[in-house]
Amino acid sequence: MEIKEREWLTPMEFVARNRGKLGRNLIYSQVKKGRLLSVRVGNKIMIASDALDRLLESESKNSLTQYYPLSNNNINNSINSKGGGGFESQEESQDAVNRNKLG
Repeated sequence: MEIKEREWLTPMEFVARNRGKLGRNLIYSQVKKGRLLSVRVGNKIMIASDALDRLLESESKNSLTQYYPLSNNNINNSINSKGGGGFESQEESQDAVNRNKLG
């Protein structure tokens, strides 16, 4: 793996370097939320050149299943609370859950 030296870019330089991937407003909102590695120097914002790579890497590690874990109980409760989910019986509902887990 090649180690790159980190550069510090203004938001507009960061947008230009990542042309087509991110807009200016999104960059500022992500800096404000602390999701992009950045520092303030006086009233100037400087963003790490590898901030987008770091954000995407951390997002891939934190998949949606971490935030919305699905268990049989959660699925069954969801199905049952919505009027059975179109299944004739609880067994048919459980069969669908089991098929989902396998494939």
